[in-house]
Amino acid sequence: MKVSCRPPFSWTALREFLSRIPFPLLERVEGDSIVRLLDLDGRWVKISIDPRGRLRWWGEADGKSVERRVGEIFELDSPVRERLQNHPRAEGLGDAVGMPILRFRDTFAALVTTVLEQQTNWKAATGAIHSLLLASHRKAYGLALFPTPEQLLKDPRPVEQLLVTHRRKSVVLELARRFYHEPGFLDDSSHSLAEAEKRLLSLKGIGPWTARIFLSKRFGYRALVPYNDVALQRAAAWFLKGERKKLTPLELEDALSTFGELAGEAAHRLLMRWVLETYGEKI
Repeated sequence: MKVSCRPPFSWTALREFLSRIPFPLLERVEGDSIVRLLDLDGRWVKISIDPRGRLRWWGEADGKSVERRVGEIFELDSPVRERLQNHPRAEGLGDAVGMPILRFRDTFAALVTTVLEQQTNWKAATGAIHSLLLASHRKAYGLALFPTPEQLLKDPRPVEQLLVTHRRKSVVLELARRFYHEPGFLDDSSHSLAEAEKRLLSLKGIGPWTARIFLSKRFGYRALVPYNDVALQRAAAWFLKGERKKLTPLELEDALSTFGELAGEAAHRLLMRWVLETYGEKI
């Protein structure tokens, strides 16, 4: 089946962004289209979106369910993003200004990927995440979803074989144990930001930095900005100030303060523009 998705961003620009990720993650590029695997109540559905926004899918699913999930994943209706696009300084965000922030909506996957991304380069981080996807039992159409806590506990070899530190492997397996025994951990929407951060910090191996990045990544607390992120410091210096240098955390905070409560949104888009304009073609 086919429907037309008309978002406030360019599918071509999003495809170019994805093509520059060193290793395929959930969203991938096949030819001129973006593809992804969905889990709709235990049914595998593959979606494909071409440059004109035409959506196709394969699998047992009704159109409304697929369209609703696609709308959530690609943030097709986002009032916050519309405000960012109309911001006086939006020009500094380039083609990334309207693009969605793609993230793991499964809490366990979001936290594990955040742990793997900290204190390492992007290629190493995406390589580690890609390795876990390859090991997942949840596969269809040549695509995969993130492994479950139960799967990693039953067979920890995919974690043990990751090219990351032993400490980080231990943290990932400890998180698998915690989420297996307490599946709803962190998913209670009644928690305040402070309470959610407190619960995160109670986990072994999770510090303030990782906690804040995760909260931003998973739950949309985008007022939280990773001011210590080196790539973000360089992106802000170049795109907002026209300077080829690296801002200090305080300078970065000052540069983004002009976006007010949209600072977190702007930070994500600066990083996306940095990838679009400074990374080579997919390797």
